[in-house]
Amino acid sequence: MPLQVEVLAAGYQFDRFEINPASASVHDLCLTAATPATGTIIDRDTGEPLAGAEIRLVTRTGTIRIGHRPYSESNQPLLATTDAQGRFILDTLRDEAFYTLFASTRRTTDPSWYSALRQGRGTRHGKWGRRAY
Repeated sequence: MPLQVEVLAAGYQFDRFEINPASASVHDLCLTAATPATGTIIDRDTGEPLAGAEIRLVTRTGTIRIGHRPYSESNQPLLATTDAQGRFILDTLRDEAFYTLFASTRRTTDPSWYSALRQGRGTRHGKWGRRAY
């Protein structure tokens, strides 16, 4: 019976592999280097950077192998946390995938952000860069 193994390693594109444990005792998994996406989270009212904001994955689509239903609010994987200047780096994104992300802070969570992301507005990241729409 084949097993599905998901690999999330800093600096490499997320990937999922199917392996047959009966075929070998050692399995080599080849990872592809990721193109980091960077950004800054700022306070909507003051324009000040937000330290400690969490960027979580809501959906990942774009390829058959890694598409899935949206994560519920309680189990969204943490992809990055902003530094003291509000900056973050996402370094496990796949080039051909589309991501819906959710950013929140302990201080406040604006539900309208989540609603906008759920409606499909976001940023597309690919080998030609990021595009907001």
